[in-house]
Amino acid sequence: MITYKRPKGLHRCLQSLQLLQFRLSSTPHISIFVVDNDPSASAQPIVQQLQTLSKWPITYDVEPIRGISYARNRAVSLAKDCDFIAFIDDDEYADPFWLDELLETQRLHNADVVAGSVIPEFEGKPPAWVVDGGFFEKRWAKTGEEIRSAHTANVLIRRQVLAGVEGPFDPRFALTGGSDTLLSLRLKRTGSKIVWCERSVVWESIPPSRSNFSWVIRRAYRIGNTRVRCEKALPPNLRRSMRSLVMGAGFTLLRESLKLAPSLLLQGKVRAIKRLTWMATACEIITGFLGIGYEEYRQIHGS
Repeated sequence: MITYKRPKGLHRCLQSLQLLQFRLSSTPHISIFVVDNDPSASAQPIVQQLQTLSKWPITYDVEPIRGISYARNRAVSLAKDCDFIAFIDDDEYADPFWLDELLETQRLHNADVVAGSVIPEFEGKPPAWVVDGGFFEKRWAKTGEEIRSAHTANVLIRRQVLAGVEGPFDPRFALTGGSDTLLSLRLKRTGSKIVWCERSVVWESIPPSRSNFSWVIRRAYRIGNTRVRCEKALPPNLRRSMRSLVMGAGFTLLRESLKLAPSLLLQGKVRAIKRLTWMATACEIITGFLGIGYEEYRQIHGS
């Protein structure tokens, strides 16, 4: 896992890993690698506190260059001798069978990448429309079903498939996010098998600074930016048509603009906000095509 100034979240995540259980297969050899992206090594005391009590060896390292891509790359380099690398975020904690389910799904489907479920857990009571609209619900699919891309919030990657990928996380996405999406798109389009595992669960802490209208719209805006920037960053032989992507975004923007007012009057607040998120994503596809990025990871959310 990588971490940046989230001491409480990091502590909870590391504690949850001590509770991992294995019922589907024999217990694997596990090593935990924590990469602190804070040059002042603010997470070191927390890791040291747990190192002596941990069931699994914990390695701590610092990546002084600010950016999520650099920290992820340092983590991958630390795990160079592992057969598989599992990622979990420092604002999440794992179900006891989280890793067991990922490994079993990988074995059953001979997958190169297995992505799992991320369930939101709100700090305090969020606005009703946030819950009703499912704005923090991640994609769901059937276990074993192949998917288009994956994120490092909950994922298992066969170490071997990363050997031929430079980085493997692209530094151009260090503060914008999306380097995990780009990597999984590249792996998928070069023949790697990416599948879903709905029974592998982690819980993500959602602070009040995220469960609000402003953040939901900005997040939707960033999703569109990530999508188009990932396509532009792929080698030409793996890239989808940029023209169709931008034209589709323009059509979505026009269609949802026309439906917004009637939606608010007839379908209510949740539906109207969903249309605004679709419009924000479409806008950022267009601005991303023009080379404008949104650096979401300059701001820290949660503790």
